[in-house]
Amino acid sequence: MFFNGNVKRVVTVAPHPDDETIGAGGMIARLGESGIETFICVVTKPYEPDWPAGTEEKAKEQARKAFEILGVKGDRFLGFPTVKLNTVPYKKLVDAIRAFIEEISPQLVLAPHPGDLNLDHDIVSRAVAVASRPAGNAGPTLLYYETLSSTEWGRIFRGGAFRPNVFIDISATFEKKKQAARCYVSEMKAYPHPRSEEGIEVLARMRGMEAGLTLAEAFQLVISIE
Repeated sequence: MFFNGNVKRVVTVAPHPDDETIGAGGMIARLGESGIETFICVVTKPYEPDWPAGTEEKAKEQARKAFEILGVKGDRFLGFPTVKLNTVPYKKLVDAIRAFIEEISPQLVLAPHPGDLNLDHDIVSRAVAVASRPAGNAGPTLLYYETLSSTEWGRIFRGGAFRPNVFIDISATFEKKKQAARCYVSEMKAYPHPRSEEGIEVLARMRGMEAGLTLAEAFQLVISIE
């Protein structure tokens, strides 16, 4: 479906740098290896005085190292405030995401799940849905990805169930996903925290078993117009 030549460009929207790698790093790397151009839109940034000076630059540096490993062609950092997206005018957020999507004109968009516990993820997910919806043309296929420590906790605390119905074999690109995750030294945790290298592998193996694969990433198909 995604690797048969019909998809030329893909946009992954990440509320925070590292979400794209944890949620879809294996697929992004596989797309790149297939000759498909991939682009990342990072919505938020760490900001002072909540984080030490230089944190924003460090976060961008870590992200771009991860993007390079995954074979990403281009990126955009929108610079909205982390954990304060609920203070940003919704139209401003939608317009910024839409501008990037329209600039790239992708056939596939990846976004976080709206049931995630993290409110930034919820807001970004809904904004992406608005920004990429069909409006006078077919529009891109939209998939929701799952983000460890946010999607599963959303199910527990919010009842926002992630219902995967698309499984991507990442057996050949899983090492790239792990290497990219290691770039986020300030975000990765020690096991048994879900956002750990071991946690990433446990989820990949579980999704793989569900689909008869060794290692997989799971997505929820929102809309696809063929």
